[in-house]
Amino acid sequence: MVKKVFLWICTIGWAMMIFWLSAQPATESAGMSLVLTEKILSLFPGFDGLGVAARREIVEVLHVVVRKLAHFGLYAMLGIWISLLCREYDFSLRRMFLHALLWGAMYAVSDECHQLFVAGRSGSVTDVLLDSFGVATGAFLVLCLPWYKKRKNDMQNWF
Repeated sequence: MVKKVFLWICTIGWAMMIFWLSAQPATESAGMSLVLTEKILSLFPGFDGLGVAARREIVEVLHVVVRKLAHFGLYAMLGIWISLLCREYDFSLRRMFLHALLWGAMYAVSDECHQLFVAGRSGSVTDVLLDSFGVATGAFLVLCLPWYKKRKNDMQNWF
């Protein structure tokens, strides 16, 4: 029972975080991901030695990649939380995967609709597809857990 409550809190909390991130105006959202992009690039030696134009071009390209990876990652984690929650209700693996995909994809659609009402933001069908792919990936990882645990135990018994 405690585990179910914990998973409900994590799932709803994660969805609320996605909602909060989507509620940020475009300038705030872009600024946040731009800071992250620049921090990532600062990890690479030699980046600071590049010219201003070259750095700006790299930042612009990587900024788009970071934003799309954030979409994917946030929804992959949502897929994990939903799947783990479904497992607590003894769903079959197939049913767990389908429920995670259905609920995650519906949340992605509602999130993109929500962004239509946020300053400077817009809804995007490609983002819904990317988010849904993230959910499917997260659910698939949970789907692989029993196989991984069995394989790990088999390997330990082998040695």
